Amino acid sequence: NARLSRSIRAEYDRAMLSAGRQAWASPEVLHYSAWLKQAWEDASLLSDAVLPRLLNAEQEAALWAAVLGRDASQLLRPAATAQAAMRSWQLLHDYSLDLDDPAFSFGEDSQAFRRWARAFDAACRERGFVSASALSGRLAEQMVESVLHPPGEVILVGFYELAPVQQALVAALERADARVRWVT
Repeated sequence: NARLSRSIRAEYDRAMLSAGRQAWASPEVLHYSAWLKQAWEDASLLSDAVLPRLLNAEQEAALWAAVLGRDASQLLRPAATAQAAMRSWQLLHDYSLDLDDPAFSFGEDSQAFRRWARAFDAACRERGFVSASALSGRLAEQMVESVLHPPGEVILVGFYELAPVQQALVAALERADARVRWVT
């Protein structure tokens, strides 16, 4: 998270000062979502292909609200429902779930989410957008396709366990010859 990345950077600076250094290169210490966004921007700049534009949080919320807009008259709290759908979309990606899974046909709520998620995904594809929720998986794809060149080393700090999509990204980093270390 952002607090841990600031703490690591400050500790590194203290270590450099203690070692008597007067100047040093600052390490790139980013929280996970910031690293994903930076990696996507790098891939967008380096790729010969045109990659989808990353939605920021406000844009994504607005697109979810628009998707749910068709059902807004049937919802008690459309804005809260859009936020819940956005969180569910994140979980769907984190755990590599498939909207075609029969579990999404049980109950009105899961059917509604599946309908909204498909509409959201279609709107993103039509408009050339990608949501932050999809970045881990999309970055792994970009590395497999050699569009994105990973950093030489990635050090994971503060993760108790990795979601399946994060595990896939780490595997893609390793296949692309990045050194990945996990510090507990």
